Amino acid sequence: MQAFADYGVNLAVLPETEAIAVLKMRSIRLELARSLDLWSSRRREASGESPDWMQLLKLARLLDPDPWRDQVRDALERENPRALINLVASVDVRQVPPSSLNFLAHGVPVAAYGVVSRCTSEDDKLAGHARLCDRHAGGEYCLT
Repeated sequence: MQAFADYGVNLAVLPETEAIAVLKMRSIRLELARSLDLWSSRRREASGESPDWMQLLKLARLLDPDPWRDQVRDALERENPRALINLVASVDVRQVPPSSLNFLAHGVPVAAYGVVSRCTSEDDKLAGHARLCDRHAGGEYCLT
């Protein structure tokens, strides 16, 4: 939250419409949306029942109406792991940005193994692993 406030957008204070208007004017709006997506994932994991993660996800959706990322957001909002697993099964890791794969992996981290195992070469497998296994440092999951 402090990073956004330092960037001139205090999400704790600004109304949603004003925050989105300011963020849309920024040249890095897609990167900001991806940050909101990942922040929402972390908040969802940390807060459980607290709905603040959904607000962050809504802001990301308004800032970045990408159809594929919206499918991930929809599945997260509906708490639909099956939809996330289906996205994992169908994603082409060479076509989706690493930050989007990371966002998907946060929804169903165990299912991310399927993405790595479907890679066609060792280079792709290592790239997929690097993109999807950011939780390795915490010891929760390792996609090897």
